[in-house]
Amino acid sequence: MVKNNRLITLCVLTKNQHKKLKKLIKSISFIKNNHDVEILIYDDSEIPNKKKDLQNLTNINLTIKEGKKEGIDKAVINISTLAESKFIWWLGDDEIFPKKLDHVINIIKQHISSNFFWANYKRGEFSGINLSENRYFKDKDEILKLAGLGLGFCSALIMKKKIVTESLKTVRPFIGSYFVTLYICMFVIINSKRLYCISEHIIKNKPASKEDFIENMIDKNGVINNPGFEIFGINSIKIFNHFGHHFEKKTIKKIKRKIFRDAWKGVIVGWIGGWDSPKGKTKLIFNNYKFIPEAYLAIFLLNIPKFIIVLLYNIFMIPKKVSIYVRSK
Repeated sequence: MVKNNRLITLCVLTKNQHKKLKKLIKSISFIKNNHDVEILIYDDSEIPNKKKDLQNLTNINLTIKEGKKEGIDKAVINISTLAESKFIWWLGDDEIFPKKLDHVINIIKQHISSNFFWANYKRGEFSGINLSENRYFKDKDEILKLAGLGLGFCSALIMKKKIVTESLKTVRPFIGSYFVTLYICMFVIINSKRLYCISEHIIKNKPASKEDFIENMIDKNGVINNPGFEIFGINSIKIFNHFGHHFEKKTIKKIKRKIFRDAWKGVIVGWIGGWDSPKGKTKLIFNNYKFIPEAYLAIFLLNIPKFIIVLLYNIFMIPKKVSIYVRSK
């Protein structure tokens, strides 16, 4: 239920990331349409009250809720329930480009009948969606084709609170998937007639470094604990399968194949980089992808000696390194 007259709640999900949180708040520091926005920060870590420190950085009303340590999925559900504006915009450890928040607010007002807005993001040289203009998506299949697994990237999603609330009634089977964001997003998409794409870059998403991966995926005892393949390669597929009958079969088939390819290649890159391991992946791949020929290539590559994989990877990367070198000259 919408309980206030504000247009949008910025739902910020964080955990022991006060420096990154300050950067985000600074990126939306003082805006013209501050009466249309509220910031709701949900932090499931034990921190002292930082409200005064953060409130001084912006003219937007700011609230901090300290929740239980129940994982990212429960945090998404809790903050979505607490939000009271017409629209919800989840934000992670990202930044909004200067002056873009006012711009987004004006776009939402112009297209207020839309239940869903895609706020395009930039990650290094990568763009979430490649479109030359802001416009409505042609249909549900187009957004799936253009955004793919990016539909699980919370900072790109602006959705009507009323429909998000409806999605929470059926989300329970997917709690623990680390992808409740994807489930809610897909629910909103299939229950919306108008879906709007803000194609210009709104969100600045910093690519994770090797150090970030190692810090987050290796415990104090040096044991690798990287659930990436299970989250992206399996859990996300289950969600797309759940909603698959609402889309063209070829659209779902194509996105599932791309997700699988990116997932097993991600394991190889992580294996080489030291933050992932092929251990246990063969069984997961066979049980979930045995009818896809590419699965057997993945199984083969994940079971050969690491020095061969490193050699093959270095050979594969030569053209890219040459291209980067040429562009730098």
